[in-house]
Amino acid sequence: MGAGLANIGNYAFYGCTELVGVTFGTAVTYIGQYAFSDCTELASLSIPGNVETIDTYAFLGCERLEALTLGEGLKVIGGGAFMGCPITSLVIPDSVTEIRVYSYDSYPTLYAGAFEGCKKLTSVTIGERTAEIPRETFQNCSALTTLKLGARTQKLGEYAFAYCTSLKDIDMGAGLANIGNYAFYGCTELVGVTFGTAVTYIGQYAFSNCTGLASLSIPGNVDTIDTYAFLGCNALGSLTLGEGLKVIGGGSFMGCPITSLDIPDSVEEIRVYSYSSYPTLYDGAFEGCKKLTSVTIGERTAEIPRETFQNCSALTTLKLGARTQKLGEYAFAYCTSLKDIDMGAGLANIGNYAFYGCTALEGVTFGTAVTYIGQYAFSNCTELASLNIPGNVETIDTYAFLGCNNLGSLTLGEGLKVIGGGSFMGCPITSLVVPDSVTEIRVYSHGSYPTLYDGAFEGCKKLTSVTIGGKVSEIGRETFQNCSALTTVKLGARVEKVAEYAFDGCASLAEVSAANRLTSIGDYAFRNCSALATFRFGGTASEWDAITKGTSWNQGMPEYNVVYTA
Repeated sequence: MGAGLANIGNYAFYGCTELVGVTFGTAVTYIGQYAFSDCTELASLSIPGNVETIDTYAFLGCERLEALTLGEGLKVIGGGAFMGCPITSLVIPDSVTEIRVYSYDSYPTLYAGAFEGCKKLTSVTIGERTAEIPRETFQNCSALTTLKLGARTQKLGEYAFAYCTSLKDIDMGAGLANIGNYAFYGCTELVGVTFGTAVTYIGQYAFSNCTGLASLSIPGNVDTIDTYAFLGCNALGSLTLGEGLKVIGGGSFMGCPITSLDIPDSVEEIRVYSYSSYPTLYDGAFEGCKKLTSVTIGERTAEIPRETFQNCSALTTLKLGARTQKLGEYAFAYCTSLKDIDMGAGLANIGNYAFYGCTALEGVTFGTAVTYIGQYAFSNCTELASLNIPGNVETIDTYAFLGCNNLGSLTLGEGLKVIGGGSFMGCPITSLVVPDSVTEIRVYSHGSYPTLYDGAFEGCKKLTSVTIGGKVSEIGRETFQNCSALTTVKLGARVEKVAEYAFDGCASLAEVSAANRLTSIGDYAFRNCSALATFRFGGTASEWDAITKGTSWNQGMPEYNVVYTA
């Protein structure tokens, strides 16, 4: 090179295919873009300390370059500089302040990392002044087994070590704060990760598909575990989350075989991932963790969002935190081993489908803060045999307990206001007292089928007696339709209307009591009540005669007697 050469320009020795040796002079500071690219016989290289910059793709295509020494003094390594070279080991000098990545202007999502695809590279040591390993720097270095980051390395960019399929263990270093998206994606041999005391962020998919990772301890300095961070870690059975963690991203541990989980008190938010292109598709943080048996939620987690623990089919024990206020849709749906629930003192809102299909659920203890039980919230909980709804619950929404085929005992607390359409439809409840606080028993109307309705207690075939409280003004259509064992009904003092089909098909119904505020009986309201012989009416004969009675309201009834109790 000579004693005076300082600058080796772009493509200067490009394609010199017989070049086997290079001796750099003491004045060289810059090696340009593609300067030695496709020098296919170059097997060994020593870059002296006077060289400050190795630019983009400088040694790309040097397909025999196995031995590389970088001198102390080097500052910048360009994107793709040694991309694909068969280098076996690498020590980045302490002097290096920047490792670059090349971005293609015409392909904004395509990048080239400085050592990307170096498939014979087995060990990497990063120097003390390299603050960031940018995206794809060591991607597809499939032989890499040993990695040591520098004390001042603060950030790993996206895909920095992705698909390093031989990497077994990582020393994160003392300074690393940010582990970028996909940083170790697909590192299938990774069995151990030691997070340093500076790490605060674990990015999206950062360790996704690290299929050898069996145990993980996240220290308290980590604030955020982002979306899908450990998705596909199919051996991850042991997980410890440190006190200090604040955010757990949607799908972050989705499908992992974790056996037990304690959410620290510091966690403020468990997120759910929503697909922008599929607005009805979501992924919960621990969804599908099929070996998870117990869950304890910390004291600062206000909401368990939708699908967080959906399909955790081995879950048997659940304890919610004192400040958990809301369960989102499908939060614990299809947890088919869950037997008992401790709702916690703060839970107010049980969302739609929250415990849908929890087929082993035998007992539910509602806390004193619960006011709302959502649509289908406990639907198809087929082992639930007894239920006591406390007075703090104001609304039981549509189909809340539909398909609870063993629910024989039901107590509704004074304080309940609304019972939704189909909420207990088909349940084998034996007796029913609707509290005086209830103002509305709703019926569900199928929007796409305008003539199809579902009553709150429709088809409860073991129901024998019904007492309606003092604030209900209407028994909606089909509310008690086909309650074939029902024998006695006592309507509340304010019931003004019995709507269409309300008691249709109640073949065992023998006696109905109503107050003198009753003014309307709808079409087919008592149709096929073949045992109904007595109405006890709290008014006069003229008041009974004044009641508007719909078409065939008593079709299939026997000759009946009205007993006036005014």
